[in-house]
Amino acid sequence: MATRKESTSTPTAPMASTSPGATLDSPVKQIQIEGLVVLKMIKHYQEEGQGSEVVQGVLLGLVVEDRLEITNCFPFPQHTEDDADFDEVQYQMEMMRSLRHVNIDHLHVGWYQSTYYGSFVSRALLDSQFSYQHAIEESVVLIYDPIKTAQGSLSLKAYRLTPKLMEICKEKDFSAEG
Repeated sequence: MATRKESTSTPTAPMASTSPGATLDSPVKQIQIEGLVVLKMIKHYQEEGQGSEVVQGVLLGLVVEDRLEITNCFPFPQHTEDDADFDEVQYQMEMMRSLRHVNIDHLHVGWYQSTYYGSFVSRALLDSQFSYQHAIEESVVLIYDPIKTAQGSLSLKAYRLTPKLMEICKEKDFSAEG
């Protein structure tokens, strides 16, 4: 999972600061999200996440200087226990291969998840983001809240783990002292 660095690019969407999880030594200072990504996330929730279902997906893009550009995404498919032979890793690799064939940015830069009323912090989320951030230093998790969005303004936030929390996750020390 390599990152591609380019020197020039014209911004096409507003940029968001990574202030909730940004650190001074982080290679990413800004996140630029294409409108297509936001629309695909909203559509994914509307098609599969109605009710209490949480939807998740992969974020694709590239790093340009100190800016993470999220240019595309695709959903993790919802599958039941009847789909025991379904291979999620194979599905992701096939999707990324297909996108590469049509010349779309295909580098993994993080993942997204829906939530309700901002209640998303869990051990599973921390473990997933730790895995992503450990493998891809620039990765982020985008949290989309459809309930808050329905109240009038888009609720979409980007998060990264701090170096201190990365160390705690690495040591699996979730005690009070840790």
